[in-house]
Amino acid sequence: MKSNSIENLLSADTNNMFAYELLRDSLIPEVFGTDTTILYWAGKKMARNINLASITDLVTFFEKANWGNLEIVKEKKDKQTWLLSGDIVKFRQNQVKTADFNLEAGFIAETIQIQSGFTSETIVENQNSKSGVSIIVQTDLKNPNEVEPTNQFHFEKSTDND
Repeated sequence: MKSNSIENLLSADTNNMFAYELLRDSLIPEVFGTDTTILYWAGKKMARNINLASITDLVTFFEKANWGNLEIVKEKKDKQTWLLSGDIVKFRQNQVKTADFNLEAGFIAETIQIQSGFTSETIVENQNSKSGVSIIVQTDLKNPNEVEPTNQFHFEKSTDND
C-alpha cells in the first residue's frame, strides 16, 4: 500500500468496526478454519507494505487502525514485551470465542524486524487477560535482516495542545 493511500484512508471517515469484525472474526475463520497462522504472516506482509519509521509510528498505527492501545511494558536488548489493550481488545476477548491476535503479533514482529535490522518473531500470551494481551518480541541479534526497507511511513505529529 502506498504511503499516500494510507494518508487518504486516515483522513477519510472510514472507521467501521462492524465491517472489520465481520471480516476478522467471522469471514476469515470461515474461509481458513481454526488455524490462524495465516493471520500472523498477513500481519508481517502488511507491515512490510506499510513500513512504519519508528516505535511511535507503530503505536499510532495501532490506534488509527483501531487494533487497540499498544505500549512497551518491558524492554531488553533482544526482547520486548508489549501490552495490547483497549475497548476493541476487551470486546474481542468477550464476544469472540476464538479471538486471537496473530495479525497484530505478525505486524509488530515485522515492524521491529525492519526497524532493528535483525530477525524478530513474536509470541502472544495472556489472550484472555482482563488487562490486555501480552505480545513478546524476540529479536535474534545474531541474524541480521537482509531486506532493505523503502518508503518509510511517518505519522504527522499532532499540533493540538490537548
